[in-house]
Amino acid sequence: MKKPAEFQIVFNKHQSVANKYFILYQLQKPEQKHFRLGLSVSKKVGKAHDRVWVKRRIRQSCMSTSNGRKVLARRRAKGRKVLSA
Repeated sequence: MKKPAEFQIVFNKHQSVANKYFILYQLQKPEQKHFRLGLSVSKKVGKAHDRVWVKRRIRQSCMSTSNGRKVLARRRAKGRKVLSA
């Protein structure tokens, strides 16, 4: 997902799950044939290369999921060490 309108639809009609590190928003779209992922990483995370690193890690971990859902993952905690497990 790249358009702000697509993100807004997910924010408005979402199911969410949260832990101390992330908030995950998902929107079930049965008519969609593929999985769509939108990532929002705050400038609080650090410099641009840190935000890109976080997005790549999340994207990589979501590649195996392909069940027609739109998903938004939003970082909640400080530091990128969360994803280095």
